[in-house]
Amino acid sequence: MVSNIKLALGFTAIGAGLLSQFGPGKFPGNWWMVFGCVVAYLVLTTALNLYSWKVEGEAFLVTRPFRGGKGVRVSSRMGRWSDEFTLVITDREDPSLEVSGQYSIPEYFHANGYMADGAWRAAVDKLTGSYLEALAARRGKKDD
Repeated sequence: MVSNIKLALGFTAIGAGLLSQFGPGKFPGNWWMVFGCVVAYLVLTTALNLYSWKVEGEAFLVTRPFRGGKGVRVSSRMGRWSDEFTLVITDREDPSLEVSGQYSIPEYFHANGYMADGAWRAAVDKLTGSYLEALAARRGKKDD
């Protein structure tokens, strides 16, 4: 549902921009149409950004439900001038269920500048495992 709303707002905003650029008539004669399209683009992109901010928050990944749950939100935090960042996995159903891991960026890059994909994947898999363990423990407590 979230993706469909974001797609509709985005495509409509793009359509308004394309209509203002390639619409009928030449500029001085159709200034009202260009003005309307610019206002529509402004309103639609503002609505898209507000919707994303309100629904997704700081998350860069919001997953669909799986195995009877509501999915997860994945976000990251990084301090200014720091080479360490925190990767956070939060349950969408119960936001108090959150696991995080702090990682040093240089550990995941080779000397030639390429990313060490295997090392990063292992760290993310370990964090995902921690989340699944916490989720299982939480569900076990609810059943008692």
